[in-house]
Amino acid sequence: MDMDGGKEIIKKHFLIVALFIPMALLYCKPVLWMVGTWNDKYVSHYTPGPWVLFLSLWVVYLKLPGLRKLPAEGNAAGLYVIIFAFLLDIFALRADLNRIALVSLVIFLFGFILYFFGKNFIKALWFPMAYLLFMVPMGFLDSLVGLPLRFFVTDVSAAFFNMIDSLDYVKGTVICLKNIGPLNIDAPCSGLNSMISLAAVGAVFSYLTQKTVFRKWLLFLLSLPIAVAANIMRVILIGMVAQGISPEIALVRLHYFWGFFVFALALAMFILSGYLIRWKTEK
Repeated sequence: MDMDGGKEIIKKHFLIVALFIPMALLYCKPVLWMVGTWNDKYVSHYTPGPWVLFLSLWVVYLKLPGLRKLPAEGNAAGLYVIIFAFLLDIFALRADLNRIALVSLVIFLFGFILYFFGKNFIKALWFPMAYLLFMVPMGFLDSLVGLPLRFFVTDVSAAFFNMIDSLDYVKGTVICLKNIGPLNIDAPCSGLNSMISLAAVGAVFSYLTQKTVFRKWLLFLLSLPIAVAANIMRVILIGMVAQGISPEIALVRLHYFWGFFVFALALAMFILSGYLIRWKTEK
């Protein structure tokens, strides 16, 4: 590109870029709210937080060789997407809906890429841009999904303990084991945290390792039951260690170990599922 051509592009888009700067300031409040929730250790917001940004940038980095070969053909339709994103952001700010404002930020990114670079870049970058939605705190899932999951984990775990004649009684989300006492399946034991984290990692793994759209979605959706199954195994192992060794070891000394164990087990099951899908479909 020659110098004159570069100057023409700058002149053509200067006003729009100049407008982006003050408009982008509208996103400061929801972004600060999002970062603040990442640092809140006492409330589960169900988001992998900044790791999502790093993984998204990593996917973009992997695509750089292909992106350099694409022609930058801006599309005017992107401007309408940008306008819609800003209007949605203004509405969200007035209604104090930070999550909606963050969604509008992702929509803005789509519009920005479409306007300045064109449809080919959208096709190449839609995944890392949409993936940024995993950064949005999703605390509302606790009542929507977390509570039903807690009851499901309780019922399945209680059925296992009843089968091996270790169950005393079940009340709500509390499993009382013989000679041990109650095990409360509270919010962290629902498996929702590990489900969101595994889904975030699984989305990248599925996108990069599976060739067809069907296989990508199949493997990604498998992350949800895998996370739940791993969490059920966690509750069962805690109960068995408490009965067979010591409640103190199971519930106190190994308290932080169980969270790591659940995610590592779920991740191993997920990766194995990915290789099985590839082996079965490419056989």
